[in-house]
Amino acid sequence: MSSDGSSSQSTTKKPWLAFIDNEFDIEGYSTRVELLIILRDTLLSIDEAAAKDGAHRIDSYYSDTFLSFDPLVKFAEDKGMAGFLNELWDAVFDLAELLPFDDPKQDRLVAVILELRKLPPKSFKSGKYVILLSSVCYSATYTAFWILPISLLTWAGLQSNYLVYIDEPIFFMVQEDRWNGSFPHDFKGGPAALAEFRQRCIEWVNHQAFTARCIEAGIDTGVLCKHPSHEIVNGLEKEYPLRVERDCKVMVAAQYILLAGRALHETFITRELSMGGEEAARWCLEKWPLWAERLKAIEEKGDCDPKVIAAVVEARRRLIALHPDVFLDSVAKLTRKRLTVPHPDLSPGSATKRARKRLNALHPNLAPDFCGETERHYR
Repeated sequence: MSSDGSSSQSTTKKPWLAFIDNEFDIEGYSTRVELLIILRDTLLSIDEAAAKDGAHRIDSYYSDTFLSFDPLVKFAEDKGMAGFLNELWDAVFDLAELLPFDDPKQDRLVAVILELRKLPPKSFKSGKYVILLSSVCYSATYTAFWILPISLLTWAGLQSNYLVYIDEPIFFMVQEDRWNGSFPHDFKGGPAALAEFRQRCIEWVNHQAFTARCIEAGIDTGVLCKHPSHEIVNGLEKEYPLRVERDCKVMVAAQYILLAGRALHETFITRELSMGGEEAARWCLEKWPLWAERLKAIEEKGDCDPKVIAAVVEARRRLIALHPDVFLDSVAKLTRKRLTVPHPDLSPGSATKRARKRLNALHPNLAPDFCGETERHYR
């Protein structure tokens, strides 16, 4: 696969397929590459049961192949499960960053995770690390987390059992590492670095779209909810001098609204209100019309990439559809304001009012004083 002909051929392939070829050239048949190959076959399959079959292949690979790589792993406390899951989720997020945000294969990748969670549950003890989570991420106070070594956890009596694929911290740890590591920070390079920065932005949109799909599917919604809290604000409440960065951040915000809007509304508004958490829900209720207004402004300005504009239009419609009452209240307030505040032309010193008085002085019987009638109406 490393021949000149193969390399030339791989450059014409889609990025995610070329990536798998390249990883094979570098690593050979390692656990990570084997998992990438299983995922590749699953994503390319036209079989309706592809996601289910892929999940079974992944699970069987652990018991049939992974455990035989290192005989000593069978005697480890977690039987190598933490390491296996780390390789699996690393491969999943590798592909998620390379699959376009609007590619149905991202949905297939999420379906594989859901099928893995349907398998008969198996428990394991944390082999290396665990995550401790605190706080609620409905506002500027985001989830706090610490990664602690197992020796310290054992000493503190915090080590516990986890369910493979279903209730384990490794998925979130890998996702969090990718979120921190691939974030496209402010661009400060020259023209030569712009292409690389643009590619990072593309992968960032893909990554965040996949995370949004995971949230909507109910995969680790509790710990992943901090990401849209950050990213929607970054995209719709901040300004960026570089167009490619602005388009990236706006597109990410739009994708969270489009792909995870229902889950976000359920988590931050519906559930909080049903549990008496009006204070917690107020943040999103106040943000909802603000974001819609910002999306409308971006659409009207029209200087973003056409794909971004299209996403912005749909995202605004989605916001309104998810909680129309917020926007009905806004319209009602605006209407009341218009009915109680006189039009500037009706003020005593306005040009319109002065012209009307001069006209009435010259032709007192020409027309009734509609301005006076209107003025009394607005009072």
